[in-house]
Amino acid sequence: MKVPRKNKISSSVVYTKPTKEQKEYYKQKSVVENTHLSTNNWLKKFEKYRKTIGLAGNCENITNLKDLEEQISDYVTVMKQQNGEEYSTSSIINAMHALNRHLNMYSPLRPVDLLDQKQFPDLHLILDGKLKELAELGKGVKNGSSPLTIEECQQILQSPILTQETPSGLLKRIFFYNALFLGLRGGEHYKLKFNHFQKRYDGGYDVNITRSKTKQGGIEDPNNGSGDKLRIPGHPSIIADYDLFFTKRPINAKENFYLQEITDEDVYIYQGKWYLKNQIGKLRLQGFLHNLAVECGISAEGRKITNHSGRKSLVSLLKELNFTDIEVMSVSRHKSISGLKSYERSSEKLQNVSLNGLVEAIFMPGTISNFYYTKVID
Repeated sequence: MKVPRKNKISSSVVYTKPTKEQKEYYKQKSVVENTHLSTNNWLKKFEKYRKTIGLAGNCENITNLKDLEEQISDYVTVMKQQNGEEYSTSSIINAMHALNRHLNMYSPLRPVDLLDQKQFPDLHLILDGKLKELAELGKGVKNGSSPLTIEECQQILQSPILTQETPSGLLKRIFFYNALFLGLRGGEHYKLKFNHFQKRYDGGYDVNITRSKTKQGGIEDPNNGSGDKLRIPGHPSIIADYDLFFTKRPINAKENFYLQEITDEDVYIYQGKWYLKNQIGKLRLQGFLHNLAVECGISAEGRKITNHSGRKSLVSLLKELNFTDIEVMSVSRHKSISGLKSYERSSEKLQNVSLNGLVEAIFMPGTISNFYYTKVID
């Protein structure tokens, strides 16, 4: 019996050889955005140094390993910030990783490993010596974003600055919710889209963060292309605030989550228009939590309050409330306990707890203050 042939599906696709630019686009797409920015940042600084001392061409044009080692060794020896201050040790290591990434993409000498002692022995000695000296100078630790305390979070949420009765106040309240309860990374605020928020059957919201830091998709992790799924806390007042925020969006607004607010009272009170169609500018959004905190009376002196502080606060506060690592990781999206550790209580807080406990044990509760007063009087 003759088996009937299946109808062939005609295709209108006409293939052409891809251009160099098309392939380069996907090469860059495979790189995490922050990694790409770091690479470009350090590459520009290194090339500026090379140009300043009269070297021709670009670093990827170097064809001799010894020349490459000498130029990078010289740069490490004299590199400084624009204000003349020394870099932190972590910044210098980041610079080496950034140059390494660039060279392994474009250099004819690839593969190279700038941190390999056997491949670059002189660079290894200079780098090691520089890092040790910086550690002696107190440049061994780069200060990260500072977390907020429970009291500071309460102060912010109770501030009239975050009133739900104005477009600006509601925007700031929703931003603070996203920073604290969703634990968004600094750059995730700018990428946040309106359609990332999906209403649940119980009235709450699920939030889908596409292509997050720990879920990039790609060859090594193709099943994680859907990103992270988070949940807005089901507190009635919080949900009511999100509902109000969404009802105030223009129907034909852009997909971006944070829209520019209208400040003219005649417009938002009498015409009911609260937000424009366009997104808040990237520069303004980068300093949003810092400016919000200062407006609410939170001191930023000696601290680094950034958008990432919300995420830091989420982890540190949950740990102080005695939630387990697994419970915290379920909302922070950390994939390892080691990654979580850097977000926990600072060593200063831990030292205070430990030393206060020791002092109380030695001098007994109730006598410690008398001891200090006696010392002051004497």
